[in-house]
Amino acid sequence: MTDRTRLRCCFIFCAATALASVSWAADWPQWRGPSHSDITSESSGWPGGWPPKKLWSRNVGKGCTSPIIVEGKLYVMGWTPGGPRGGVDTLYCFNARTGRELWKQPYPCPRYGRFATGDEGEYGGPTSTPAFDKAAGLLFTLSTDGDLRCWDATQQGKPLWSKNLYDEYKVPRRPFVGGGLRDYGYTAAPLVRDDLVIAEAGAPEGTVMAFDKKTGQRRWASQYKGPAGHTGGLVPMKVAGKDCLAVLTTHDLVVMRLDNGHEGETVATTKWETHFICNIATPAAVDDRVVVTSCHSHKESKLFEAQLGSLRARWTSGRYACASSPVIYRDRVFVINDALQCLDLATGALKWRGGAFGHGSCLVTTADSKLIAFGARKLVLLDPLADGYSELSRLDGVASATCYPHVTLSDGVLACKDRDGNLVCFSVRSVPSPPDTTPPGLVWAAATAPTKAVLHFSEPVDEGSAEDPGNYAVSDGVKILAAALGENQDSVTLTASTLEEGATYTLTVSGIRDCAKPANTMAKAAQAAIRFVPTRRVAQGLVALYTFEEGKGAAVSDVSGVGKPLNLRLEDETAAKWVPGGLAIPSPAAIESAGPAAKIVEACRKSSEITVEAWIKPANASQGGPSRIVSLSQDPYKRDFTLGQDGASFDVRLRTTRTGENGMNPSLTSQGGVATELSHVVYTRDASGKATIRVNGAVQGSGTIPGDLSNWDEGFRLALANELTHDRPWLGELHLVAIYSRALTAPEVETNHRAGPEGKTPRE
Repeated sequence: MTDRTRLRCCFIFCAATALASVSWAADWPQWRGPSHSDITSESSGWPGGWPPKKLWSRNVGKGCTSPIIVEGKLYVMGWTPGGPRGGVDTLYCFNARTGRELWKQPYPCPRYGRFATGDEGEYGGPTSTPAFDKAAGLLFTLSTDGDLRCWDATQQGKPLWSKNLYDEYKVPRRPFVGGGLRDYGYTAAPLVRDDLVIAEAGAPEGTVMAFDKKTGQRRWASQYKGPAGHTGGLVPMKVAGKDCLAVLTTHDLVVMRLDNGHEGETVATTKWETHFICNIATPAAVDDRVVVTSCHSHKESKLFEAQLGSLRARWTSGRYACASSPVIYRDRVFVINDALQCLDLATGALKWRGGAFGHGSCLVTTADSKLIAFGARKLVLLDPLADGYSELSRLDGVASATCYPHVTLSDGVLACKDRDGNLVCFSVRSVPSPPDTTPPGLVWAAATAPTKAVLHFSEPVDEGSAEDPGNYAVSDGVKILAAALGENQDSVTLTASTLEEGATYTLTVSGIRDCAKPANTMAKAAQAAIRFVPTRRVAQGLVALYTFEEGKGAAVSDVSGVGKPLNLRLEDETAAKWVPGGLAIPSPAAIESAGPAAKIVEACRKSSEITVEAWIKPANASQGGPSRIVSLSQDPYKRDFTLGQDGASFDVRLRTTRTGENGMNPSLTSQGGVATELSHVVYTRDASGKATIRVNGAVQGSGTIPGDLSNWDEGFRLALANELTHDRPWLGELHLVAIYSRALTAPEVETNHRAGPEGKTPRE
């Protein structure tokens, strides 16, 4: 090799190394990242960095504020009770990769803003995300009670100046705009621009104000003077080449100028009021276009094109988000309303939808064109440019409460936080791991029908080997006709020739491979005894059935034998304990379907009838919320149905065309009936609207629930012992849960009651 060749190779290597370093070194200094768009120039780390590896975790106190990361340091806020104002906000600085606390700065602050009203159980503590000014090393924060503060990050967070927007500018409570009065205090993140820090003050002197970032002296106030909205921040954009801001206020979408000599001048406004002022999602902008989305009285997304003097709507879509801010990437717009929805940027048409993320968020990595979605306790990696929803990788059990804070990525560190302050940091940099050399094992097997058996394996297994009938054998001449792999790839449903009632058979399993590369094959055949004992329960109209006979593991199987099994999974095995004939929930847990409960929705929509049945043992008669026993829903406010416990009573909320998306107008509540012993609880509702709650066979509540079930949402998932947002836990024991697409009659309810939770009592 010549010297010139060596020099050329060295140059190429150094250039490639530098480019790789750049792709990992993008800061996330403010709300929604480097460009206020949830888009970063980093790489997602796929494939070697997925699923991401946990680095550290820490509770930082309550608050919906999101973390930011600058030059390897993570900044985040949280609230804890105590002190002269009822609590303390604390600004933390951590080493982003190790979690070592570098400094913290506490200051007195109440949990809610002084005019706060409504939904106090859904939030608390700081909501506004800090903003970092890298040029000066300054950090700006805004508390829920209006404390705008400047900190010197180069001096351990030394306080430089502060002012309270409520006190200084006599800001009143937000007005009533329909639905219910709401005021969540200050929510919008400060925005750093040149030598200014800009905040949404919502004051009579101006909705938006700019302050000298080093002194706090006010420099200008906006021409628009309406009350502030409830979004996460201000949105920079361009209109006719001019620097502008998009602001979603209580009453309007406002575009105002930022260029010299025109600071704060209104470019255009258009009316946008949402009941409860639940205009939570921050708008997204690209050039002179801005996308707005919200729920309640709007329930839509809309793209506006801004010109000097006008805002023109270009399209409206019925796909929307309640809390998650839209992300615009290339020709697509992504919004999350439990499902991740991909819209066409030019027309607003739905390209695809999928997954279940509650009120989560997403970001896009441009270095490798990947989308990372966070919500409902999980992280999912997807291809944003694909023709449909297709997960490349996922990690469950990430957070334990509602994931209002947005996910953050910087220098290979992925930071996730929930509203309760549980902060978890992961690395998406590829770290070599030891090869998987453990073959799959058979965990348990059970006969669920005369021709059906269900098997569970210790890990996901290969589809080809799992669905090969030749890998299974049953004694005494029983033939295996077919094998179907379950949704989570760790269960198989066998179809066999008829099993004789009460006879014990030996099931032999061999040749099953796992999903490792290279795959591991079962070293030797595994055997399990199976025995079919027919149920004495009513079967007509059954859609889903959970009998909790597994005895171990995290899987809860749908053994109804109807359609594709809607299996459930216990995300945290340490939160529950298997007991004879059931599953005990002594601490908050969540048992959820991986995808939508489509077969339940389809069947109940068709009949406009439902029965929800449960054999349960409540831990106490004081659980409230209501605490969720069985829920087909999206979050605490949107459901198809919920069976819950509210103190000493059972409460059922059913969504119909007349009761609202929360199913509360009206709901049906029992007259007591909750006891700390094994109890049979059954809710029925027929097509005429007649609804009944029976406990141990006795009627404890009845009424009329008008409307039909045609408005049920096919995207909702099924959950037991909690809401999907994990903030309505129920404690006790689950022994059976069944869902029918018809209203069982009183004699049929009595039949199931006499059969007991096992359903295998002798024939009379």
